[in-house]
Amino acid sequence: MLPAPELPTIDSAATEVAAPAPNPAAALSFLGEPGKAIRRIVIFYRDGSFSDYVPEGY
Repeated sequence: MLPAPELPTIDSAATEVAAPAPNPAAALSFLGEPGKAIRRIVIFYRDGSFSDYVPEGY
């Protein structure tokens, strides 16, 4: 049986890259236009069920 080849090691401290600072506006861009009212919230669960919530006033 042949010996296993040596794999190069990587110094994780030398290869760390700083993550960019999160932009809250960009992270929530999927919610739609700023200032637009939320009319309905639907939460889907892993078992296939869901709950539907309509805030008061709608």
